[in-house]
Amino acid sequence: MIKCTLLLIISIVCQLPVLAQVNPVEQQITKFLARSDQAFAKNNLDASCKLLDKALLISDSARLFKYSIMICVDYANIETQRNRQAKALQLLTKATTYSNQFKDKSVRRKFMIYHASAETYYSITRLDSANYYFNQCANLINAYPDSLKSFNFYMNLYYLSRSYLAQETMAFHESISLNQEAIRRYNIKYKTSDGSGNTLNSLAKSYLALGQFARADSAFRQSARMFAPNPLFQAIILCNLIDSKLQQNQAKAARTVLTQAQRAYQTYFRQTPQPDTDVERRLKQALAGVLLAEGNLSAAKAAFADLLTFSQKHFTMPSAFRVDAHLSLSRLHQHEGNTAAGRQALDAAVREAYGPRARSWQQAILPRSLITALTQKAAFLSTAPASTTAIRRTNAQEALLAYEQAIDLVTSLRRGALLPESKAFLAQKSAGLYGPALGLCYELAQQPGAAQQFQQRAFALFDKQQNSLLADSQLEQQLVRQFLPPFLQTEFRTLNQRLSQLRLVREGSSNATLEAELNKTERSLIEWQQRVASDYPAYGQSLRKIIQLSIVEYRQHLSAGEVLLCYAPTPSGLLVLTLDRETCSFRRIPVAPESLNRAIANYRAEISRDPGIVGLYDNRPARRLHQLVLTPIQDQIRAATAITVVAPPNWQIPFEALENRAGRMLIQETEVGYQFNLSGRLVPTESRPAKHQSLTMAPFGADTGQGPFRMATGHLLPPLRASAREASLLGGLNWLGRSASKQRFLIDAPNAQQVLLTTHTYAGERETALVFHPSKPDESTYLLYPSELQHVDLRALEFAGLSACATEKGIQVVGDGVHSLGRAMAWAGARSVTCSWFPINDKAQALMASYFYPKLTNGKSVRENLRQARLDFLASAEGKRYSGHPFYWASTALYGGHNILSTNIIWPKSQPWAIGLGLFTCFLGLVGWVFFRQKSLPRTNGF
Repeated sequence: MIKCTLLLIISIVCQLPVLAQVNPVEQQITKFLARSDQAFAKNNLDASCKLLDKALLISDSARLFKYSIMICVDYANIETQRNRQAKALQLLTKATTYSNQFKDKSVRRKFMIYHASAETYYSITRLDSANYYFNQCANLINAYPDSLKSFNFYMNLYYLSRSYLAQETMAFHESISLNQEAIRRYNIKYKTSDGSGNTLNSLAKSYLALGQFARADSAFRQSARMFAPNPLFQAIILCNLIDSKLQQNQAKAARTVLTQAQRAYQTYFRQTPQPDTDVERRLKQALAGVLLAEGNLSAAKAAFADLLTFSQKHFTMPSAFRVDAHLSLSRLHQHEGNTAAGRQALDAAVREAYGPRARSWQQAILPRSLITALTQKAAFLSTAPASTTAIRRTNAQEALLAYEQAIDLVTSLRRGALLPESKAFLAQKSAGLYGPALGLCYELAQQPGAAQQFQQRAFALFDKQQNSLLADSQLEQQLVRQFLPPFLQTEFRTLNQRLSQLRLVREGSSNATLEAELNKTERSLIEWQQRVASDYPAYGQSLRKIIQLSIVEYRQHLSAGEVLLCYAPTPSGLLVLTLDRETCSFRRIPVAPESLNRAIANYRAEISRDPGIVGLYDNRPARRLHQLVLTPIQDQIRAATAITVVAPPNWQIPFEALENRAGRMLIQETEVGYQFNLSGRLVPTESRPAKHQSLTMAPFGADTGQGPFRMATGHLLPPLRASAREASLLGGLNWLGRSASKQRFLIDAPNAQQVLLTTHTYAGERETALVFHPSKPDESTYLLYPSELQHVDLRALEFAGLSACATEKGIQVVGDGVHSLGRAMAWAGARSVTCSWFPINDKAQALMASYFYPKLTNGKSVRENLRQARLDFLASAEGKRYSGHPFYWASTALYGGHNILSTNIIWPKSQPWAIGLGLFTCFLGLVGWVFFRQKSLPRTNGF
């Protein structure tokens, strides 16, 4: 990449200001720069650097900072190309010093220094440092867009260079966006894209990584066409096209392109009889891949060995292509039946991806390659034949560790990605790793004395599979905001910035001053952590418990008689981990995924049908599913007084109505509740009292006789007459019809202890929204989506009832569950949330609510009260009128519900004058009501 872009960098000297009268010193400097430019164009880098050295000496002596800065940046770029990064960093430090001393604080000069620093760190695969400097460039672009608008040369380099970093960290959608911006800028400047060869190549590589082969091939061919006058670069692009053809299993097409690439390199060599080791390496790699695709295994094996020998001689830095070569050799050895050689090649691939100084996956210099190497190593060890039980156990342990490291690495990259598309791609990348990893945990847990260790590791994997990213960010935000005062929250943000600086210092030279500063910074960080943990023990304790996710600590949060059920489908069966205060069990239920999915689909279809339309309830699907997911663990849950389920997000089923062989539903045996993830329960609740006890809203509960409201999409929102009766059950602030607006909710909900929304939902393209009164035509004024709801501060909210259809419906994000209204309410701070799996009957819901809401403040847990309300409903005459069908009572899921609602309400303080004013206002209102009563018909709010 550097060689492709830096051929143009030196030409920046031509952009130096040409004055009408140039003094002799400046003339001497520009003379050396011109000669350096000529030497660089001939690829004589030694001569170019010597000339730049002389120019820098003159400009430094004359204190001509505008020249010194430019020379240092160009000089550093060439030294980076020569793999002399230490010298490049010294030059960039000089450039920074000159910039600080120069009175002319040019944004462009600062941008150039940051960009060159990012390039240098990226060339030695110090990705965190490179990312830091690229972020500094981005900050300048955002802060000074006008100053950099026409800075085309360096701006184009920035977008191209950063796209390569995004590819290495698997943020391919960011890379595409950066390349498209570079092409857009080039088109605006030159009215053509014919000079965007490098950018098109980078764009194609991102498309290739995403499996978008048609787009990748098209962009590669366009780039190769643009580089036709430069056969060396054309050969590089064609090698990338060969990789695309190989991934598409098109060996014949790959062979054709390889011939074209070899011909292009021969043309270059005839023009410039000087070998280019990088292109020769690429051609060797392409040849080995083509031979392997053609099935010529012996020739492929020799070609890969030749590639490794060549690369060890000419390329000292760890590289992704060597990782790929080791992995290919491993597959060849395995094909031959030589498992020992296959294992050695895998170990070599992992070592290459780690880099020489890394001691953990966090320090890996080739994260993208490491994920591939770890995954292939884990798969190999999981299936490798073992002559003894001890060898099999060792292989399984190493495979499990490799899977765990790959999962953690993907999660780390996903946390740093900017675009949701990249986060989704990375989540998909790790999704297939959980099943094998949990399967290994189960296998190893069967070993004598090993159950506790591997149950703990399975427990952590269950949580990561449910919510690997959002739980982390939510945790950090909640704990700092909850436990630390404002000044420490500020220090926390500052330390994050200092951490970036610490990483930069770590990547620098062994300068004694820098090492001292590093040690000082590390000590300050450790001292701050110790001080905060000591002064605010609740913060330190909560952080440790949640991060470590210990089964022992988790048990303390379970109530007496409560059993936690964690489910994970795998190809070899359904894994279920059960946990109570005393014991932990990890089992595998031998059910085929197809049978399980079919049973879940049948149960969901039957229980979500309105009996008034389809007739009586068929309980056979409920019994079948009970037999699959509950009967095998009956001994663990038989005596349970409460069951908490952590199920895969795509299940979306009520466990309450599952029936055993005797025809008894689970709700008749025990309380049932749900959790989005495991770690979320460990986030301590903030004891921030509410200002009012309850808030109820029924936007469609006041009927004015105007009929349904039709949205712009054509969706009808009819009145919900029973919702007004349901909304009256909690008391407190009560808004009906037109007064039940989205704005009113956003004002009142943060100050309420209990919230009840009985309304419609609207299923958007990606999310399902709550619908408030549509008093204005703009949908943003009455639709509340999860992506907005999750940012409302609802830390005072102890109970939220979402009495609406399918509030648990939403887009499923791998690794984060369903992005639903219920989950968003919990993210915002609500401790207990009721939401719905499928459409509900508003009349039956209002009746059911009459048994539930009056019980909320009786000193029992929310979950206990909900169960009793359901039993009372089923036993009542009204409930029997609804035939006891689960459609009417099991559609509601309770997330959380372990808490007992408090009575700690802060009522607004009233001053004597305020009380008097209030009484006087009430008196005037009463007089006015009497006066106008005879002149006006009564009205209700509504539409």
